[in-house]
Amino acid sequence: KIVRVQRKTLKLKDGKLHTSLVRIVRRDNKFQKLKYNSNDIDAFVLYSPDTTKCYLVSINEAVGNEIVLRLTTPKNNQVVSVKWAVDYEI
Repeated sequence: KIVRVQRKTLKLKDGKLHTSLVRIVRRDNKFQKLKYNSNDIDAFVLYSPDTTKCYLVSINEAVGNEIVLRLTTPKNNQVVSVKWAVDYEI
């Protein structure tokens, strides 16, 4: 099976790797922000130059306009719904 992926680069800030999950397209001489969906891709392959690792995130897990993968525990120690980077390493 062929898997359709979109490559994105992650940025490191405060123990979190993050990137935008929208694309900018030009239509009718206007720029629009569009979200990816399952008709476009199956997953994101995310590369971090800071960790020199790649991460694979299914389109079904990519909710919202940004993905955040944690490297360290949040300052408030809240870990519910945290996406740990190590769980997505490939």
